[in-house]
Amino acid sequence: MKDIVVRDLAKTEREWMLIYALYSSNIGSDVFTREDLLTKYADSNRKTIIRIKNLTNNIRRMVRANQIKFINDDEMLLTTNGKEV
Repeated sequence: MKDIVVRDLAKTEREWMLIYALYSSNIGSDVFTREDLLTKYADSNRKTIIRIKNLTNNIRRMVRANQIKFINDDEMLLTTNGKEV
């Protein structure tokens, strides 16, 4: 993930969140949580108050775009669309 940060490969916040979800979910094999995403923000030194405040809205947009889906109140999965972006 450090290489992605250094090379600034992700351009939008949703792209960053998909990368965090991929890393948190073992490339889409496992579930991940909001806390996992927060940890990845900190790990990549991209954690800011504004980004964290917008996290819920970005998650909602990703659900509407069929990139992630909730399997219960806390855990999410990457969909096929989310893995392909």
